Amino acid sequence: MNEMLHTDVQRKGMLLYLAATQPSVCVRVANQKKITMQSAALTTPQTLALGRLTGINDLQMWKLRSFLKNVGKAGLKLSKSEVTRLDGAVGLKNMPDAVHDNCTLEWATTSGKGNEKKLPEQCSFWNTDLVLEVAAEVDIVVSAIFHDKPDLMAPPSLDYKAPGFEEEPGITVLFGGDHGAGACPISLKINFSSPQEREERNKLN
Repeated sequence: MNEMLHTDVQRKGMLLYLAATQPSVCVRVANQKKITMQSAALTTPQTLALGRLTGINDLQMWKLRSFLKNVGKAGLKLSKSEVTRLDGAVGLKNMPDAVHDNCTLEWATTSGKGNEKKLPEQCSFWNTDLVLEVAAEVDIVVSAIFHDKPDLMAPPSLDYKAPGFEEEPGITVLFGGDHGAGACPISLKINFSSPQEREERNKLN
């Protein structure tokens, strides 16, 4: 057989012929040898995006990938090394750990009939050190600047003059919160570029 199929063209032609005339046999042999017959449906970044869009945590994502691979014969790539690289690129690798605790909430005294003071309530919370959070975000921005301009000898200033703060250049930091459904998430947003620059780029981020 090797003497008859001594070129790649001949070998490929024979394989195409067998695949067209004996598909069930080819599938059976591929299954016995555990040969992947199709490429992954999603790449690692796409798989991670799928998990974020559907609200699936990392453990659930690994279980879903394993189920689809073994039962549905659908491949979702989720390379650990690629995940680690992506986490480092977006700053998740060095993020500070969250602190979980609870405190006693004392309700203010109210006056008037039917407005008796509520009993103290235990309030659970979690947060992180904002200084470390901000430092991690600044590190990402500065690293990107040095990557784009390797000849820089010192970190450039990130300050700019924002509307209403023209006398004192700096960086705009926005705090916000939304109480509802038994929780009050509070967020912090940092604008590393001025509104004018973002408007010129036609991008708010």
